[in-house]
Amino acid sequence: DLHSFPTRRSSDLWQSCFFYISDATGSLEISEIPISEEMSLADALDIKAMKECCGDVCKGMGIYENALYCCVEDDAVTKLIRIDLKGGRAEMIRELNAEAFHVCDKGIYYIDALDGTLNLCSPDGRFRMRISGNQVSDFNIAGDLIFYHNQSDANSLWCVRTDASDDHRIRGGR
Repeated sequence: DLHSFPTRRSSDLWQSCFFYISDATGSLEISEIPISEEMSLADALDIKAMKECCGDVCKGMGIYENALYCCVEDDAVTKLIRIDLKGGRAEMIRELNAEAFHVCDKGIYYIDALDGTLNLCSPDGRFRMRISGNQVSDFNIAGDLIFYHNQSDANSLWCVRTDASDDHRIRGGR
C-alpha cells in the first residue's frame, strides 16, 4: 500500500521500484510496486548489495538517469555514492555532508549539513558551487528557480535561480 510507507524523508521511483529512507531505521529501503506478473524488477536488482553499499544510515537519496545517488554515513564521514541501477556498479563520488538533495540534469543541489547553505555539485563530484549562503531548512526546484525557507530570516520563503543569481526574499502582497 503506497499510502502507508514509513517515510517522510527522501523517496523516488524507478521503473516499478519505490526507493525510500525509512523513518524508523534511517536505512535505504526498496519496495516493488506490482505492475505485472512477469519477472520482478526488484528481483533483478541486487537489493542486498545496494543496501550494503548504502550502509545503515542513508541521509538522502535521489534517482537520475538510471543511477541511484545516496548520501551515506560511514565512520563519521558522509559520502556521496552513485549506484548504476542497470549494472549495479557503485562508486564513491566525493565526501559530501548533505542533509537533503535533489538530482537533476544540472547536477546535485544539496543543503550542506555543516553550514546550512545551498550548494550544487556536478554528478561526477568534481565541481562544487554555492547557490545561496543563507541558512536553508528545505528547498524545491521549479524550472530554473529554487524556492527555500531561510532560517536566518524567520524561516521566510526565499527564491534563487539555479545559477545562483537573484537570491531574494519572496514578498507577499495584494
